[in-house]
Amino acid sequence: MREDDRACSLILLGIALAACFGSFQYEVGTFNNPGPGLFPLVLGAVLGVLSLIILAGGIMAKRAAVQGTMAAGGRSIFSKEALYVVLALIGFGFLLVPLGFIVTTFAIFAALLRFVTNQKWPVVIIGALVLALGAYVVFDVLLGVPLPRGILKI
Repeated sequence: MREDDRACSLILLGIALAACFGSFQYEVGTFNNPGPGLFPLVLGAVLGVLSLIILAGGIMAKRAAVQGTMAAGGRSIFSKEALYVVLALIGFGFLLVPLGFIVTTFAIFAALLRFVTNQKWPVVIIGALVLALGAYVVFDVLLGVPLPRGILKI
C-alpha cells in the first residue's frame, strides 16, 4: 500500500468517529425500534472498521517495504484527485439546500467524473444525470426521505 492509503484511512476514521458521535445527538433506539441516530451510528461504525483495516494494511506494507521485501511507492500522501473529492463533499454540503438535491448531486457527480476520473463530456453529462436521478429515486421515491427541493421546486 502507498502512504496515501494510510493518510486516507486516517481521514476516513475521523469521519467515522464524527458520524458515530454525531449520531448520539439523536435518539439511537434499538435494532427492533430504530431511532434517527441508528443509521449514522451503524454506518460510522462500519466505516471505522473498514478504515482500520486499510490502516493496518498500510502499516504492514510499510514494514515490508522497510525490510526490503516490497518496493516503496515514492508518491506523495496528497493527490489532486483526493483534494477534488474533499472539495466536492464540502461543496455538496454548502449547495444542497440552496440548489436542491437533484441539481447539487448532478453538479458534484459531473465535477467528479470530469476532474477525478477524466471522463469525456458525453459520459460526464449522461453519467451525472443517471446518478443524480437514480439517487433521487432511491432516497425520495423508494425510501421517502425528504430532500431539499432548491431551485427546481419539484
